[in-house]
Amino acid sequence: NDRFGVFNSKFDTIIPFQFTAIKINRKSVSPFLEVNQNGKYGVLSTDGKVVISPEYSGMYTVSAPGGNEMIVLRKDGKTFVKDINNKDLISTVYTDIVYDNEGFILTDANNLRGYYFTNNSIIQPKYSEVKRMSGSNFLMVKTNTGKFAYVNAAGVEFFSE
Repeated sequence: NDRFGVFNSKFDTIIPFQFTAIKINRKSVSPFLEVNQNGKYGVLSTDGKVVISPEYSGMYTVSAPGGNEMIVLRKDGKTFVKDINNKDLISTVYTDIVYDNEGFILTDANNLRGYYFTNNSIIQPKYSEVKRMSGSNFLMVKTNTGKFAYVNAAGVEFFSE
């Protein structure tokens, strides 16, 4: 019935044939399965255990520095980030979270932007624009008044006058 599941070499069912799609992700140290169940996304371990329940309307994986796999999830207009073990990394409510190859740009309901550094430091959304300076712990930001500044990972602002 156009449903996907997984069975082992002895034809024992490991994952029931109830999913619309299953994709194996081999990028991390421990491979995992990205599943779609009737338009809802989640993550299963390769032995069939539910890691992240398939209840999210959107999902994509991020391979961050150091081999860390992070999962960006969307549900009810809110976006979250969890690690591959279902631990919350970014659980505060944001309307959008985008990975920029070094960290995450956070957008709140007022369309203001902040930043999450993968060392767990966070700059709360209060800027109209945010761009990480490649390879550094500094952001170039634009305030609501149009001023540009630099902000370090601790949140200290450096304005040019």
